[in-house]
Amino acid sequence: KMSNTPFPYLHLSYPKKVSGMRVRQAQRAPVRIIASVTDAAGAAHAATLIDISKGGALLAGKSALGATGSAFTCKFRLQFDDIDQFVHVRAGIRSVRSNPEPESEAFALHHGLEFVEVQGSDRLALSAYTYQKLIEASDVA
Repeated sequence: KMSNTPFPYLHLSYPKKVSGMRVRQAQRAPVRIIASVTDAAGAAHAATLIDISKGGALLAGKSALGATGSAFTCKFRLQFDDIDQFVHVRAGIRSVRSNPEPESEAFALHHGLEFVEVQGSDRLALSAYTYQKLIEASDVA
């Protein structure tokens, strides 16, 4: 409803339904990178990075690598342009869920990771690699 006295103003109704979505801090690029994960107990596990950003990744593993909130070390190799770099990061598990397509992959669990400790050169390589993959993905689309 609109009114002009004592000054122009407008009455609006609230929407019947409001929905929202969580927005990531950084866009993730789809990848397939073999990774080595060392948990807090020192056990090594093989895993695959499914997507990556400069601040985190989605990691697929055959078994649970820890509970939400636990930390571990993740090592993987980035190869693009003239860069070939082994990246070592400390990561924390933000989420653990079952693989939505169990028949399409050997890895049963997906772990959402947040990188908590990244060295300067590794951070630069992660950023450059992620942006390169995002550009490649947008060129295909």
